[in-house]
Amino acid sequence: MRKPQSVGEGYGLFLPEGSSIWYWRRQYKGRKLGGSTGDTSRARALQVAKEQYKAAVQQVDAEIASGRKPMTLGRASELYCAEVVSGKPGEEPATRELAWIESVLDAETFLHDLNQAHITKVRNERRVMTTTRGAGKDEEGRLLEKLVSHSTVNRTMQTLRAALYHVRDHHEAFLKPNLKFGITKEEATKREASEAEEAALVDTLRDDFHDIFAFALLSGIRETGLCTLERSRVDLGNSEVTFQSKRHRGDPPGFIRWETQALGPLEVALLTEIIAARHHPKYVFTYVARGKKGGKGGTGDDNGFEKGKRYPITVEALTTRWQRDRAKAAEVLPSVASMRWHDLRHTMASRLLRKTRNPAWVQKALGHADIKTTMRHYAHVLNDDVRQAKAEVQGDQTASPAMQKLQGKLQGRSNLKLVG
Repeated sequence: MRKPQSVGEGYGLFLPEGSSIWYWRRQYKGRKLGGSTGDTSRARALQVAKEQYKAAVQQVDAEIASGRKPMTLGRASELYCAEVVSGKPGEEPATRELAWIESVLDAETFLHDLNQAHITKVRNERRVMTTTRGAGKDEEGRLLEKLVSHSTVNRTMQTLRAALYHVRDHHEAFLKPNLKFGITKEEATKREASEAEEAALVDTLRDDFHDIFAFALLSGIRETGLCTLERSRVDLGNSEVTFQSKRHRGDPPGFIRWETQALGPLEVALLTEIIAARHHPKYVFTYVARGKKGGKGGTGDDNGFEKGKRYPITVEALTTRWQRDRAKAAEVLPSVASMRWHDLRHTMASRLLRKTRNPAWVQKALGHADIKTTMRHYAHVLNDDVRQAKAEVQGDQTASPAMQKLQGKLQGRSNLKLVG
């Protein structure tokens, strides 16, 4: 690395080893300032350094004038955990997230030194991490891996932002303004299964998983609700079923939230047949063990599964079976490869909304607390209907004298596609 120029000569300009871009560094009132100029020309880099130094000096002066104090990232994490999440259900995951962030940025990093590059580094490091949760197993029973979801990345960035803003607002810690934490909306992955995709999945899905597949497509109940559905909570007389619903933020550990849903005639017929078969004394959906592989299973001992016996379908077993059989279906119909089990819920909701045009009914069927949630996810279904209705109406209008006259005036506009 070249020896930096003197402060008076070039604002501490220097070229890091192996780089053609000039950097600069100076000190002001005990603070280390510096950064990349982004330029390979020394003359232009000097001008950039002067401008960056001037902006940095103004920021330091503003910090001193405001009376805010320097603080390390590690200390900010300690204060946030002790004062905000201590004793709450989110304490353990928040502590874990902040410890990981400290491993990326260094706990001794001062908050006033954090810039956009640091925040971007945390986000990018999190995005490329993998997890075995929900990834299933291969044919030999080994755990598979997949990239963490966008919501997982968002939770990490939300935790970082919450910790930094807490010490800024309650402990007078200095933080650079206008930091972008890159918290993005979940990618639009919701989709509706086509009849051809349904047929391809049914043809390849193992027979003992057909019941849970059909009920998921008819009811829209999530995986956890299906796998924990108990016979005692099925009320065929009143055409209702009560199941475990999605946990809400703030629910205490071990708390179970129950939800009751009305059943249609096909759902009632399916459950009547399953319950009459008495496959399991407690749970509704079961599968047939093909061998002893799998550990304790449902036998209660270490002898593994009993071949030919039925056991409750767990979320893990459902995920593994879905991924294996979906891959086989994708060989016949490639579009099936992107289908998630949760898309069966979206399929039911989209069809129900298209048929009824009543968002309130869909909200009730899905168990959404707020109809805004329903409309945010499924407004596109109604939009499609509106487009189709407009096309039909506007197609009829082409015969009217007024529309014919209007189209005659617009004939010369080659970039305008006329109605009809």
